[in-house]
Amino acid sequence: MSTSGSTNFNVTRSDIIDHAFRLLAIYGEQESVSAEDTAIASRALNMMVKSWQVQGLHLWTETEATGILQADIPSYTISSTAGHFSEIMVETSISADEASGQTVLSVTNTDNISANDYIGIVLDDESIHWTTVASKTSSTVTINSAITDDATAGNRVFSYTYKLSKPMHISDVRIRDDSDNDMTIRRISRKDYYAIPDKYSTGVPLVWYYDPQLSAGVVHLWPAPDSSNLRIKMTFQRTLEDLDSGVDNPDFPVEWSETLAYGLAVRLAPIYSAEDKLQIVAPIASDLLEGLKEWDSDKAPLSFSPNINGYY
Repeated sequence: MSTSGSTNFNVTRSDIIDHAFRLLAIYGEQESVSAEDTAIASRALNMMVKSWQVQGLHLWTETEATGILQADIPSYTISSTAGHFSEIMVETSISADEASGQTVLSVTNTDNISANDYIGIVLDDESIHWTTVASKTSSTVTINSAITDDATAGNRVFSYTYKLSKPMHISDVRIRDDSDNDMTIRRISRKDYYAIPDKYSTGVPLVWYYDPQLSAGVVHLWPAPDSSNLRIKMTFQRTLEDLDSGVDNPDFPVEWSETLAYGLAVRLAPIYSAEDKLQIVAPIASDLLEGLKEWDSDKAPLSFSPNINGYY
């Protein structure tokens, strides 16, 4: 037996739309989907994808990010234009004492810092001076806005290239301390967060609440960080990408291809008066989606063991 040796099969938006229409027998074998019907199906497909992502099915969209905290500040905005959260955060330190007003800073390691990166320097007054990188050498970084207080050798420096877009959902939050140890903290509800009387009390944060607004998300921590050397590490679900063009591949693993086509067919059937096909298409669409719900899960199996030591 000879196999292809290939595992790169994928589909495009056009493939999904074409398959959905043929499942409903709206187009024949030799017919091409019209531009008007393509536009209708594309809108339906994107609406379906956006509605599916709120079900929390998508393990492949779960990823990690780091946010930079500042002493005494309890709330942090996350968006592509605000806040200091990124999937890739570079951490280094000042290598020689720097005075207020400096723009050329001695830095321990500049390997992963690039021109135009965002850069934050922890100052001696516990604030973080944020600016952008103008240029670098092997041992220095030139910044576009001078530091506003002294920075002692050893103070942390953070840099990153891209800001994190608003997460759909945050599932796990850890606080990383001065020694680079992580501590998981507890999620609380909106009601419980706003019931806290003194939101500006300080310490190592113990609880968090995430408020996903329309254009930006806000992470609230309590107590507020008592150090600018603390960082937040989080597991979040990113937003699924749009299918803007006919040649776009869906932002899904390839095993979702058939499920996308059948799901789209179910949504197109009422629009094209093809409800008679639903008795065949709809059960298959449901079975495919349910099967992938089980597959797309990281739930650990529940197990029990006897308490042989007699302790509780």
